[in-house]
Amino acid sequence: MELNKRNLAILQQLLEADDFIKLSELAEKYKVTNRTIRYDVQKISDFLEENGFPKLRTQHHKGVALKATQKLQMFLQNELKQQKTTNYFYSKEERKNIMCLMLLEQDEPMKIQDFQEYFIISKNTVLKEFDEIGIWFQNHDLILIRNPRIGIYLQGTELKRRMAMIEIIEQTIGSEELFNYAHQKTNLNKINNYKLDILFSQIDIEFLNQLVRRTELELNKQFTDEGYSNLITHISLMIKRILLDKNINLPKVKFQGLIQTREYTQAQKIVGKIEEKYNIKIPKEEVKFITIHILGSQVLKSEFIIEDGLNEIVAKMIDDFQELYEIKLGVERLELSKNLILHLRPAIYRMALGLASKNPLHEKIIKTYQTLYENIKIISIRLEEYIGFEINEHELTNITLHFGALLEKINQEKIKKNKIVLICASGIGTASMIASQIVRDYDCEVVQKISSRDLDKLKSLDYDYIISTVNIRELKEDYIKINPLLLAKDQELLKKHLKAKVHKGDEEIERLVNELLRITKNHAEIKDESQLAYEFLYALKRKKRSFKKENKEIELIDIITSKTLGVDIDAKNWQEAILKGVELLFKENKVKLEYTDRIMETINKMGPYMAICPGVFLAHAKPDNTIKETSMSIITLKKPLKFGHQEFDPIKLVITLASTDTKSHLKALSQLTNILLSNSQLEQILKADNKETIFNVIKSNHLKTRV
Repeated sequence: MELNKRNLAILQQLLEADDFIKLSELAEKYKVTNRTIRYDVQKISDFLEENGFPKLRTQHHKGVALKATQKLQMFLQNELKQQKTTNYFYSKEERKNIMCLMLLEQDEPMKIQDFQEYFIISKNTVLKEFDEIGIWFQNHDLILIRNPRIGIYLQGTELKRRMAMIEIIEQTIGSEELFNYAHQKTNLNKINNYKLDILFSQIDIEFLNQLVRRTELELNKQFTDEGYSNLITHISLMIKRILLDKNINLPKVKFQGLIQTREYTQAQKIVGKIEEKYNIKIPKEEVKFITIHILGSQVLKSEFIIEDGLNEIVAKMIDDFQELYEIKLGVERLELSKNLILHLRPAIYRMALGLASKNPLHEKIIKTYQTLYENIKIISIRLEEYIGFEINEHELTNITLHFGALLEKINQEKIKKNKIVLICASGIGTASMIASQIVRDYDCEVVQKISSRDLDKLKSLDYDYIISTVNIRELKEDYIKINPLLLAKDQELLKKHLKAKVHKGDEEIERLVNELLRITKNHAEIKDESQLAYEFLYALKRKKRSFKKENKEIELIDIITSKTLGVDIDAKNWQEAILKGVELLFKENKVKLEYTDRIMETINKMGPYMAICPGVFLAHAKPDNTIKETSMSIITLKKPLKFGHQEFDPIKLVITLASTDTKSHLKALSQLTNILLSNSQLEQILKADNKETIFNVIKSNHLKTRV
């Protein structure tokens, strides 16, 4: 927990005072409300207690006082000295998030001066940012009131207020960070510390940890790290809002048999302990709300499966899947059914309240498993009819993960494998997909998937390697840290520890490479045997592919040449940038110049959706007679330009793709995606001062993927 500028000033005043200071005097001096001062004093009190300093003394009608000690005075002097020499300048996005949290937290109107003083910005800047914040609140069914006489405050239901606050916390602070903060393992950055200080001020975090842990034990459930973080966030926010006499009213959604569930009984126990600790009375609606959050929390495992209509729906969905893919499931069916029910039951409750979680792999899944995704949409119609509302796209990709993991498993070779324990903070679907991708490419088996909060289980497991998608500071033994997307650098790391599967037909090529190396050693000195082996392997594979041109997939190296690359190109606007990219292909007789018009028409009709990541624009249009040959150009702009994309502007890199059909370019596009997902390779391209640098990045990436 960190103290802000006003907290430190109040602390200094308390140390210098000879007697008690009334809260009303502090509020008047710092020009804030009495409630704000109470929050400040509580935060100071929590900070002093956590760090072993003397406790604040409080007396009714007198106020607060603090005993000065040498240790505390030295701390304050160092903090004030540091504050004078270092000022933190918030980005616009950081300011907006904190301003939203301030307004959501406060029940009394705030003044513009409060925001000016905190962020050290002008009144004009505050007013401009309130325009954008007002739109954000409007999209969340809340109204930002700006009254010159009264101040700035929010209007809206308690449910919408809490959901907005939770969204900011969840979108800007990862479950791993929140978990570490709650357990006081690490300090977060200044921004995230402030956000979580707002959320957990006046709250005993260890008390909440015990409540959630006991809930897992009594329900025989194991929440994911995300599920744990969400639940502890919801309970903390509920306590704070009830302390302010703010109760929730649930929307009229049919939660059949809610009060008969085991989760409702557990929610009642949670509420009883909270009422006893905080001396408050919690309404029944709040008990229901906690129940819904428990039901809606993602879990890694559950020992309790409810028998109801959902079981029958899932069975029919699996039947449809077998029919579509002409397969007959054996023992895998039971596991698939259990995992689907385990995921869908909480997902239904989340969607019903508009709390559906976002899948970070959403876009990747749709692109990689497009056919499967479309089939799952069809299969899921049964589920939509059962629950009475439409399933959003992110939940559909979550369901796709389960079926995709099964398809991957069916295609695995049954050979002796290294034993792997996979530690994943996400849900069952994500963990299963990562596991299936690993065992598809390497001779290994995943013996267990666990949460980072259950490291004790490692003692009872038989394994060769630990692979984790999150950092685990307290794990004493070595482990392999990977990105959930399994990027190129992760594949290189895995190859150092695991044996990569040899694809059919590659055994003969590897024998030839070894024979060539042996012959070469007899007649010449080899400076770099590994590099020479790579080049032999690359040449042989390329030769092998030349005999199968009719089935050849176009690769990135096939459609990029130094003549279709441009560095530091001058362009006045985005239209000219598009033209410059097409001109490189036109000069090589790959497209007609009219292809520029086709791209412009698409952008004008569909918007700047071709911006695919920060600073990168993939210009393209549907195949037609303006394209002579599948090709691609890449240019970097001398001056970044705005293409109209709210999130990814300004654009520095323009990639122009022309394809004669809808399929032949897909492999090249996949290879390009790998480069864009690699921060180091993308940075090399963006900073390149010559075409050779860009071309070398493409060649290097191609060589790695072919070996």
